Amino acid sequence: PKQAFQLTPYILPGTAMDRTATDPGEAQTFETGLDLRYGITPNLTLDLSYNTDFAQVEGDQEQVNLTQFQPYFPEKRPFFLESASLFDFGEAAERRGGDDEPPNLLFFSRRIGLAGRSRVPILLGSKLVGRSGRTAVGFLNALTDSERLPESGDLIPRSNFTVARVKRDILGRYTLGLLDQLSG
Repeated sequence: PKQAFQLTPYILPGTAMDRTATDPGEAQTFETGLDLRYGITPNLTLDLSYNTDFAQVEGDQEQVNLTQFQPYFPEKRPFFLESASLFDFGEAAERRGGDDEPPNLLFFSRRIGLAGRSRVPILLGSKLVGRSGRTAVGFLNALTDSERLPESGDLIPRSNFTVARVKRDILGRYTLGLLDQLSG
């Protein structure tokens, strides 16, 4: 049975030091965040996340890339993984994260929160996923904060990423779907 309401807060105190500064010194840090899951109906779930903590996510395996193409790293963040197969379009969900070649994904959540090799903080995330009869729906929205890139000093502006998917089972074995993606 699905849980109707789940609230997961986190508190992360610590210290930080900028070793590239001319006079490095320690600064106290304190982060908080909150994840909320609410079962609107038994088959429709709303997930909200504020200042999502991805500290427990396993790191990527290093890859040497001598090609012009970006290396493929599978998604590992729980917020984006849950119900991720709903946003797959054109390929089976079981190919996601395989060791062979990267799947053809029109929407790849791994791009949210990254700019080049730098991490960009995700301020807010919302996801509504579920099913009603033979129709599955999914809506995902994420807001990233502005961030100055350490390598170049360029400012990455605050961005909003949205993807919506409607998928309908037809004739028992087939699906008909629509996927729309916006960013800006």
